[in-house]
Amino acid sequence: VAIDDESKTCWAGDASKPHYMPERWVWPRDFHAQVVRNLKEAGAKLIAFDVVFSESSKRDPQQDEIFAQAVKEAGNVVMAERHVPKAGGAIKTETLIPGLLAAALDKGHIGASHTEDGELRELLPLYYDSSGGLDPDKPNLDVAVLRQLLFGKAVKPVVDFKNLKIHLGDRDIPIDANGMVEINYAAPPQTEVLTFPYHAVYYKQMDMSVFKDRVVYIGSTSEILHDNHSTPFATGDVKMPGVEAHVHMLDTVLSQQY
Repeated sequence: VAIDDESKTCWAGDASKPHYMPERWVWPRDFHAQVVRNLKEAGAKLIAFDVVFSESSKRDPQQDEIFAQAVKEAGNVVMAERHVPKAGGAIKTETLIPGLLAAALDKGHIGASHTEDGELRELLPLYYDSSGGLDPDKPNLDVAVLRQLLFGKAVKPVVDFKNLKIHLGDRDIPIDANGMVEINYAAPPQTEVLTFPYHAVYYKQMDMSVFKDRVVYIGSTSEILHDNHSTPFATGDVKMPGVEAHVHMLDTVLSQQY
């Protein structure tokens, strides 16, 4: 589900939109609540947000409660957090506001790391602890989704650096010497991953049955939000939205086609 230019344009020109709908990208949290309800009603297996909700809504804090309640009632929402390295080896964690933290099924970190050629080829499956090792309590968003698909939150990743693997239940996720997982992209950007505008899901202006029994990622595809990346499959100026890269990462670890 794409937080995209089409949805922004649609709402900007919609005279019937709620009076509090902004002209920019910070959308009211009750919009997200409605999308979660619609996806749950459509039978989505899991809903994963490639968006960090680390601050309370300044517009109307009650919207946070509405959003958290929708997430809790759905019972299948995996949320995102971000870890930011600071001077001296410290790590700042931008995690969920308390209501969403309590309501989410699971959470995982997001953040891209490019190789020397400027391309997004790999992702960090577990973030680092204070000593520089991989922290089993800090899975990335896609590992958290995989865990919920197969095992549940009680199953923790086990790091096996000797054999360059992360054990998750009966699954082995191969890593390189830096702890990274290479993404086995299934297709070029914006070609094979089913993508629908956010506003179409919000208003149910589409065949919602397409979401039944599927994992649904929600994230930005707009260039304005600076989360589009060059990848080995990119052609010309076409870049891959970060949320789509997460879909390919999930496909890699779920299919075990490394």
